[in-house]
Amino acid sequence: MTGPDLDEIEAWFDGVLSGRATRDEADRWAMQWLSDDFAGRVDLDEDQLWALEMLAGIDLPSGPGTGYLHSEEQIRGWRDEVRAHPRRSRFSLELSNNGSWETGGMPGQKRDPKAGSDQRRRVDEIFGDVLPETTSDERDPERRSGLPDDWYRENRPPHHDR
Repeated sequence: MTGPDLDEIEAWFDGVLSGRATRDEADRWAMQWLSDDFAGRVDLDEDQLWALEMLAGIDLPSGPGTGYLHSEEQIRGWRDEVRAHPRRSRFSLELSNNGSWETGGMPGQKRDPKAGSDQRRRVDEIFGDVLPETTSDERDPERRSGLPDDWYRENRPPHHDR
């Protein structure tokens, strides 16, 4: 499954602006696609993610008992951005949706979402993780005596020593 195209996302912005759809409905629809992408059930491209992330959160209140955080003018501006965003050709969409750019696959082949995570895992095994798994205080347990005030003693400003 490849997710909604920009025209469909634009239609949700139009639906909110015209009153055919509520802000809550649009937010729930966008968040479902984003959560499906995160879970690997669908593979959204960067254009879809960009547009869905603008649509998600469209129903946020500006405070208790007040209106919405995002005005209709702001929503109209987002809709116009999506409308003006260049659309990819059908061929390039098919290539990006099935992973052919990254894997050398052919158009029409289904993309296996697990293949991307397996590839990332292999790269991490070869080059290592960017961030360490443990922090410096976890790697140097002898440094502290375990007393609750150790951190305060170690970070005591010099003018307190007088």
